[in-house]
Amino acid sequence: MNRVSLLQRPQVAESTFILPAEDGYPLAATEFSRGDRRGPTGLVAPDIGLSRHFYREFATFLAQRGFTVITWDWRGTGDSRRPEPSSNAAQLQDWGRLDLSGAIAWGRRCSQGAALAVAAHGVGGQLLGLAPNADELTAVVTIAAPVGYWGYYARPLKYLGAMFWYGAVPLLLRLCGRLPGRLLGLREDVPAEVARQWAQWSRCRGYLGDYRGHRRITGPMLAFSFEDDVQAPRRAVDALHREYRSRELVRRHLLPVDLGVGRIGHRGFFEQSLAPRLWPETAAWLTQRLSVRQYWRAVG
Repeated sequence: MNRVSLLQRPQVAESTFILPAEDGYPLAATEFSRGDRRGPTGLVAPDIGLSRHFYREFATFLAQRGFTVITWDWRGTGDSRRPEPSSNAAQLQDWGRLDLSGAIAWGRRCSQGAALAVAAHGVGGQLLGLAPNADELTAVVTIAAPVGYWGYYARPLKYLGAMFWYGAVPLLLRLCGRLPGRLLGLREDVPAEVARQWAQWSRCRGYLGDYRGHRRITGPMLAFSFEDDVQAPRRAVDALHREYRSRELVRRHLLPVDLGVGRIGHRGFFEQSLAPRLWPETAAWLTQRLSVRQYWRAVG
């Protein structure tokens, strides 16, 4: 299956709008749909250092299969970055408890009480439990979402990670005022307070520390990790998903050879070369879980 067949008709409407976070902060967002909202709603929670535009093709693919899909930029990043310094002073935890909770509330309104799912990449998967309303999610897909503590990484990367979190990040913040994304292989700069808290968490074995919110998420969960992903090694991904209380956890740890490719890495799931091998499986899994929820809602 090639790119043309993946993104062929039915036609998807794409519209930008302002999504209000829990505290009213305006988040730049995009909705993908086939023109109606009769199907389930899916949220795409971005990784740190990536804008919502990175997930456009994946969101389009899900919309072609009947989902209404919403993507957004975290506050202080992408099109949600504002010129006033005070508006970009949020910490990483605010992306979860304010931005993500606002997205869930918006998605709930869009779905009109029907099924609501999230596909969460990297840090997006870490932050799910910080949203007070995350237990309203019907199903969850996480992609390369680890506990970010440097000690979970294999040698010699764990020592490079320690140097990065203890030395490089504080130095770059002093020099640049933000974490310069392109210098570090990211697509977006990371706001200073977000980067500072990210480093603080990554220096601690407990990372987030408080996982009570994660334990309230009990819906079915599909969790991907990849053998050549140095940012989300298997051990770290397993550590995060032990904190959730999903009644059905499907773990998919894949090697590049399993998919017939040379590399996957941290972002490969969203690349066109892997789309035919991973996206249909993900859409089918979500559709099945959400359809069961819709059935019981209809007969209950």
